[in-house]
Amino acid sequence: MNKKLLKVLSVAILLLICSCARSPRRRLTILHTNDIHSHVEEFAALGKTVDTLRESAGDVLLLDAGDVFSGTPYFTLYGGEPMAVLMRRMRYDAMAPGNHEFDLGPERLAEFIDMVDFQVLCGNINFSHESVLAGKAEPFAIFEKNSIKIGVMGLITEETRYVSRPGSNIKITDVFSTAERYVEVLSDAGADLIIALTHLGWDTDLLLAERVRGIDIIVGGHSHIRPDVYPHVITFSGSSDGQKYPERVFLVHAGEYACCIGRLDITLDSDGRIAAWEGGLVKRVKEPEGVYREIAERYSAGIGELKKQKVGAGKVKLIGEREVVRAHETNAGNIVTDALLARSRDAGAQIALYNSGGIRSSIEAGTVAFSDIMEMLPFDNHIVVLEITGRELLDVLEHSVSAAEDLSGRFLQVSGMRFGWDPKSDPGERIRWVEVDTEGGHKALEQEASYSIVTNSFLAAGGDGYDMLADARRTREMRVPEYAILADYISAHSPVKPEVEGRIIRIADTD
Repeated sequence: MNKKLLKVLSVAILLLICSCARSPRRRLTILHTNDIHSHVEEFAALGKTVDTLRESAGDVLLLDAGDVFSGTPYFTLYGGEPMAVLMRRMRYDAMAPGNHEFDLGPERLAEFIDMVDFQVLCGNINFSHESVLAGKAEPFAIFEKNSIKIGVMGLITEETRYVSRPGSNIKITDVFSTAERYVEVLSDAGADLIIALTHLGWDTDLLLAERVRGIDIIVGGHSHIRPDVYPHVITFSGSSDGQKYPERVFLVHAGEYACCIGRLDITLDSDGRIAAWEGGLVKRVKEPEGVYREIAERYSAGIGELKKQKVGAGKVKLIGEREVVRAHETNAGNIVTDALLARSRDAGAQIALYNSGGIRSSIEAGTVAFSDIMEMLPFDNHIVVLEITGRELLDVLEHSVSAAEDLSGRFLQVSGMRFGWDPKSDPGERIRWVEVDTEGGHKALEQEASYSIVTNSFLAAGGDGYDMLADARRTREMRVPEYAILADYISAHSPVKPEVEGRIIRIADTD
């Protein structure tokens, strides 16, 4: 009996060993960021969080889902260099470019790629026709972590051609057909796990999960959201053409501006499928530490110098006093809106609108420093081009003047148009006439016509009660801060001498 028992036990142990050899528990930690937008100090503070997570996680795949460019004076002064230095230090594996990586044309993205030591991936752009980018990015890459073969493909929103400046040589193809093609390529290459690293936005990521089978995980960006549930799991069943697809697709985003980093821990079963998972958004520490502090301080010193720099000169004082700018046309409002309109002409903008509450000070005549402009426009708003009807523009203007007597910040400064309003008229009837600038002169507003307007991101999101703008179709979004746009405009047109031109006329004050 003892011999028989020993033999049975030996066979059982051998079978167990063989089973373990065939199907080891394979684990992977995915860390990810998106939409940093050159918030260098915040991103430097995230570095310590990354290092701490690496210490406890073992094998880590670190990914970024795009838009590291544009949004702060760091980008105005240094381009992508600070982000490249920090991303190298944090040891990123791959990044998908976002639409704002093209805000200053393909040349700046090419410079950034030359500075980093990780893969830049985008499957739905053919870079070969753009000489400065040819050979610098790939559609996908395969990484091996803890004996797991991971295929990562990059995808960018097709809106990039409209909302940024990729240039005529950059051709962006359909997201879904591209994803289908590279799922097949990565599967044939033996990838155990397929990740779509996307800059598409949450809603398009959901469509991607539904339409393109074979993707295991979508690491995304572009929407700037922190999902309430992490990870978001889309569940499927069944198969197609005899091919068994993943039962689940995991969708993760990580907010904006380096507020946190996403962490997804997965375990693969013997069939190479995700059997267990957990994760969440990990907040960054408050201040950069160690080497990250040194890197941040290296660049922040230059920001102080930038603020001191002379931008240009003005022949007249730019009037930004609250009591004036929130109830009347002013020369400060005119130059701000002229600058926005000039910057977005190539996007088809016809009219610029700017809330007077965003103008916080005047600038005296004489030398204009960068710090003067940042005091006048202190917010980190960027500019957005929207398409609205003439009827909707009338609603916008009615809302603009609805609380002018109370000096509300919603009062709009304008460029590319002029209008008359009567503060004594009933609500909804205060706008008496509107004319739009054309090459042939002023033309009366047509209520059924479409107009392209440029405004700041605060108003475009419905700020100051402009819900009608939040519902409008966006045709371009540029993450260049509005103060940088005004600085460029004053520099190009110095010495500036903006005047009050009759763009906004209070009818009760005139004959």
